Amino acid sequence: MAHEQLDAGRSQCDPEAVTAVAAACLSDALPKRQFTVRQSGTLISIDRVAPGSSMSFSPAMALDLSPELRAEYLLAQAKAIQRFLSSARGKPWPTPFAKAHVEMTETQIFVWWGGPTYDQAVERLRPIERDELGRSRVA
Repeated sequence: MAHEQLDAGRSQCDPEAVTAVAAACLSDALPKRQFTVRQSGTLISIDRVAPGSSMSFSPAMALDLSPELRAEYLLAQAKAIQRFLSSARGKPWPTPFAKAHVEMTETQIFVWWGGPTYDQAVERLRPIERDELGRSRVA
């Protein structure tokens, strides 16, 4: 993993832009008839369409971490999303043996489930371009 190359912390990224991009990517990837994705500031909520289940997290929290810990945090969130979706659906998501993966390069972030590589994923978010993450309004 080349996560050490992506060293764009809070000083270079806009936390709300990071959250907006992550929410859009999740919304595109998750089963639309079963889940909705909402953003409120730097918080993302995934809600089951049938009442009763939801989870929330903040991808922008990763901006305060070192590049190594940032990748670990994002992987932990990908695993939490997978556990939530599996529990809320009552069956494994996306498949019984799919594992969460995160790879960070100098220009992109890749998140996927299943398969050892992004191209072999069972389910994946579209690649997130570093340029999409915005510039901080604070110097």
